[in-house]
Amino acid sequence: MTTTTTPSSSSDANNPQPLLDALAPVLQKLAPEQAPLLLAALERMAADKYRAWADQTQDPVEKKGLLDCADREEAISEFIESLEEENEHFEERMAALKDLIANTKALYDEALDGHDRKTRFQLQAAGELGGANFMRQFRETHGSGPIAAQFEALALGEEANSKFLSVLVESI
Repeated sequence: MTTTTTPSSSSDANNPQPLLDALAPVLQKLAPEQAPLLLAALERMAADKYRAWADQTQDPVEKKGLLDCADREEAISEFIESLEEENEHFEERMAALKDLIANTKALYDEALDGHDRKTRFQLQAAGELGGANFMRQFRETHGSGPIAAQFEALALGEEANSKFLSVLVESI
């Protein structure tokens, strides 16, 4: 089984490595053809986190921003799934990933839970940059054209989520 490439580590405050490290046990065993579907599942998990965080705030602007982040995460998941649904074995592939997705969710929750709000937002902001790197890796596999352009737009959405969380962190 071939491993997937993870975005490289850096030493700045927006380093995606903490979340990637938490997910490493899953990512290291991931076959390349499984990566898009697992990433779609991760994006849905992130959308759920954003919605939960939005429910916890009384600030209407923060709530709106977090819900916008959730919408961007859902858009990523839906786009990836729309590409994968064209594969005649889509349902079988999703069923085969059921346990892997559950394990990934447990690792993701463990990486964020137990931290204060500021740290959770910092970790998620950094993880969004890792997601942007993955979107760009997928873009590169599609060369040019509308699919590549959409992956670039989704990468920018991941970066927008990261920036939003980073600005929130400054106010905490």
